This record gives sequence, structure tokens and C-alpha cells, in this order.
Amino acid sequence: MPIHVRLLSGRTASVDCNQKNFVYDLRCTAEKELGVGIASLSSRSKVLSGTSTLAEAGLQDGDTVNALVRRPTLTSNIRSPTFVLIEADGSLLAWGAQTAWQPPCFQQAASSAEGTWAAVREIGDVMTWGEPNHCDIRLVQDRLRKVQEVVATGHAFAALTEDGDVVTWGHIVSGGESVSVRDKLHAVQQISSSMHAFAAVRRDGTVVTWGEAESGGDSSKVKDQLQRVKQVIGADTAFTAVRVDGTVVTWGDDAGGADSSEVQRDLFAVKQVVASFYAFAAVRKDGCVVTWGDAAAGGDSSTVQDQLHEVRQVTASSYAFAAVRQDGTVVTWGDAACGGDSSAVRDQLQGVREIAASSQAFAAIRDDGSVVTWGNKASGGDSQRVQPQLHSVEQIQGSRGAFAALREDGELITWGHAAFGGSAPPGRKPAGRLIDAA
Repeated sequence: MPIHVRLLSGRTASVDCNQKNFVYDLRCTAEKELGVGIASLSSRSKVLSGTSTLAEAGLQDGDTVNALVRRPTLTSNIRSPTFVLIEADGSLLAWGAQTAWQPPCFQQAASSAEGTWAAVREIGDVMTWGEPNHCDIRLVQDRLRKVQEVVATGHAFAALTEDGDVVTWGHIVSGGESVSVRDKLHAVQQISSSMHAFAAVRRDGTVVTWGEAESGGDSSKVKDQLQRVKQVIGADTAFTAVRVDGTVVTWGDDAGGADSSEVQRDLFAVKQVVASFYAFAAVRKDGCVVTWGDAAAGGDSSTVQDQLHEVRQVTASSYAFAAVRQDGTVVTWGDAACGGDSSAVRDQLQGVREIAASSQAFAAIRDDGSVVTWGNKASGGDSQRVQPQLHSVEQIQGSRGAFAALREDGELITWGHAAFGGSAPPGRKPAGRLIDAA
């Protein structure tokens, strides 16, 4: 039976298949016919699971499904020594502390602090590589089916399946063992992590935690407050939960951001929360910012509080924060050595679209696609070497000590500490701009 796969541009491919074929097979064939990577297929406004058969997805002879073109995606975090790039065709390239290439079939990846990576393949299973010291996946490999996402602590992973179940592996102290809460880990919609604990938000708005108690793995003191939660954000040793009504609940190590008592009266109508290692910053719907936690890690924003209005985005390095205001200007605070002082580039921080962070530096993309950096030079705060190449930039990602940027033409630009991905991987060919992405 023919199934018609249509791009947003209107270009369509007709694929012959039967109802026993998987949606993943339909997508792969359509990618070859259309010559573009496809992120997802949808029918009747519902995204189709790649692990479902066409019959299970309700597709019939002659149906038309809509295809969303896949864009290359950079992944890392301020604790990771490695970058991962999932290309438009689904192939995976890793560089930095670990180097790897895998053929097309990947959709998402996450890194532990020690440099072990776990990546979700389009067929719903998980592949790992890197330092296997505490993250041996073999004991749970048979349970890793229909996985949507993986999340990492310092030395463990948690995988969220399409059914809302959770599978964990890795060091027991870092949340790799979840037997004590396994009966509660169902109907989960989001997982967050601190350095050594996990927090899962269930569809009914309750929260399940496990891992090291001192890192937020024990939420019993605030259990009654963890109702109608829509999102949880983790710092190194604490968590913050944002409830549906915009109020906030915190737990874990008081010194690391779990104690928000002094600012609770200001924590209302919260729309975004961001964490440094030991502090949090919350952006309210009115554009004001509220901070708490270790003052040395950005928990005290009193010196710039009068500037923290009309804020639309906040980003954190290990010990500092950077806020983008509606007018495109930037406000920074926290440890100057980690990007908390942007005075040297203040005049350049105009028309800023978004900001990315490494552990000790920031990189801002301006509206014209140019990039401004500041903070620790060795961690990517100095981009002079590659400045002529930093134009038409679409996305930037930071690792523990470097940055990687993707331009509109598909070119990959890197700078910072070579051991943490500051040297571009050899042999990569730019995929080029995807004309059907719109």
C-alpha cells in the first residue's frame, strides 16, 4: 500500500509498504526518496512512534503523513569533556575526551560527568561508549526498548521509555540503582538530574527521587509540596521544582540551592529556572529574575538586580549566570573567572539572540549570526582564533572547557581547550543548508 510522506515545502514521496512495516522503516525509505533527514512523522497532528507498526499507528492505504526535517544537533554540557553532533542524516560524531563515529540511526544523546555517553537510536534502544567504569549497560540492555530520552548524573544514566517507564544503570551512589522506587517509576513525563541523584516528574504532577540523599535523592521533607509539578531542574546537590501555578519547591543540600526560604515570597509566576553548580536563577513571567543558593556561584545577584528586568533567557556556567533582556543586551553576575564579569565585551553585547555556556565561559549569538565570547580564555572565553569563521551561526553548545558552533552552511567551528573538544574532529564534511527545513 502507498503512504505519501510530505515535507513542509510540499514536496512529497510515495512509499510502498505494508501494515507490518515499522514507522521507522517508512521514515528511512522516505529519507532516501526525498534526500533529507527526517526528524519525525506525524498524522492527524500526532507524532508517530518509530517503533510502532503502520497498523498500530493507524495508517491505511493512500494516507498522507507530514515529515519534519531533521536539523543537525550539538549536544554537551558544562560537566562533559566531550561533544556529540547528531547530523541531519542521524549519524553521530563525538570528539573531545572521546572520539567516535556511528552510522545513521540516532536521535538523542547524554553524557555523564566522567565522559561516558549514552545515545538513543531511532529504533528505541540505547548504545553507550566512553569510560565504562560505573556505567555498564549490559545488566539492563534487554529492558531498554522504546526509549525516548536518556539523562545522566555524574556516574549513572536513566532512560525514559515511550510508556513512561524508567530504566537506570551505573553507580549506585549516583542513582544507577532505582529498585527502592521502581514501583513508583511509571507514567513519567520528565527526568532531571543533579550530580548524584535523579528526579522524575510523573503525569499526575507528583515527583519521585532517588540517588544520593545529600544531592537531592531524598525529597521526603517536601513530599507534600511536590504536587502539580510541571518541571524539575537540577544543580549539583539540589533540585528545584516548578509547579503549574508558577510557584517553586526546593530540596537537597541547603548550601547548594535547596534553601530558598529568603526568596520564597518572590518566587511566583516562574516560567524558567536555570542552575549553576550550587545556585539557581528563576525568570518570572514579568521578566524579573530571582536568585538563591551559594553567593559565590551566582546565588546573589544584588549588585545587578536593578538591571534584571525584561529578561527573556538566563544561562549558567559553573559559577556564574548570564541573562539576555528583551532589548538584546546582557547582564552577568557570579564568579568573574567563570564569566560573571562581561565588562570587557559590554559594547559588543547588543542584539544578542541567545547565550551558551561552558564551565567557565559564555558565548553569545547575535541577531546577525556573529558571536561574542567572554570568561576564562582556556575554556572558550577567547575566540579570536576562529572569529573570522564565526558568522551566520545557528547554534552553539559548550562542554566542560570548549565551545562548538554550527553555521547555516553546516560548517562546524570549535574553540577552547583541545582536550574538551576545542579542536574540530577531522574529516567531517558539512551537510550544507537544508532548504526543506522551513
